[in-house]
Amino acid sequence: MKTKKLRSITIILLLLPVCVVILGTGCEEENLSLKKTINGSWRLSKQIISGELESIVVPPENANYTDISIAVPDTTSGVIIGHTFYNTFGVQFEIKEERIVNLKNFIATRIAEDDWGRSFQENMLNTVKFSLSNDELFFINSQNQTVIVFIKN
Repeated sequence: MKTKKLRSITIILLLLPVCVVILGTGCEEENLSLKKTINGSWRLSKQIISGELESIVVPPENANYTDISIAVPDTTSGVIIGHTFYNTFGVQFEIKEERIVNLKNFIATRIAEDDWGRSFQENMLNTVKFSLSNDELFFINSQNQTVIVFIKN
């Protein structure tokens, strides 16, 4: 009886690393798939301004750019680049399990920014996860509130 138990425990211990590798690979494949899905150019459609999700308006007359957008040119490097109406920015990202995203090292030019640009930067920094639906990318904060909605270009 003891030998049978010992043999069972030995088999479980031998198979455990294989299971960990298989399960870990599935997570990495899902993250890779998510990264490929967010790859490309995205244009801002809506964002939280003063607590309300508002649709984007026409750019100001003196804007440097015609829209607010981001690009994820190479998801393996984990970098998002983009611009508001007035400034350009870059931010590093890491996708974790369950569509959790860690945005870090946000850098931007510092030309006078309007409410849309200030809110956009704040919303980017408050993003903790994302969701995808058709050609829309949603950035969500820690209160599970959608703070930014992008449309695929």
